[in-house]
Amino acid sequence: MEIASNGGSLMRLLKSLFVTALVVASVSTYSATVLARSDGSVADATAASEARYVDAFLGQDHGALMALFSEDARFVDQTFGDLLVGHAAVSDMERAVIGMTDADATRLLDHFTAADGSHGVTIWQWVGTNAYGSAFDMPVVVIHEYVDGSITSESLYYADRFAYEELTSG
Repeated sequence: MEIASNGGSLMRLLKSLFVTALVVASVSTYSATVLARSDGSVADATAASEARYVDAFLGQDHGALMALFSEDARFVDQTFGDLLVGHAAVSDMERAVIGMTDADATRLLDHFTAADGSHGVTIWQWVGTNAYGSAFDMPVVVIHEYVDGSITSESLYYADRFAYEELTSG
């Protein structure tokens, strides 16, 4: 009976475990050789950029968020299959995402960067209201690729098998 009364907590725990497994699988693709070569300076810059990304996202500061992206940035939504290319297209998507986000309820669960500074990862519990007025609450993994200190690619992975329905239904 205790599991039934804590069903929501159990589901959140299971989702968090799924997110962790997804991140480990994604990050494990980077070779140990590359990670071992870091001198720290590029990785430190990437970590600082990721911190600015978190602050801008939670502060719903679209201008500060977009200042982190390169002119030829890509946005890849792994659930919806969206691929957007170019600063303007990514900017429109980020504006829509910020518009759906409840910044007071959304929580950063974890974040880290590759030792060589090539990638940053943030794990969120994303809470908000979709374009149809329905609430959603789901774990999301965001992986950024960096070149010369700018985000060149942002890939989203929803750790909720009902993400499509939650984001597209009224």
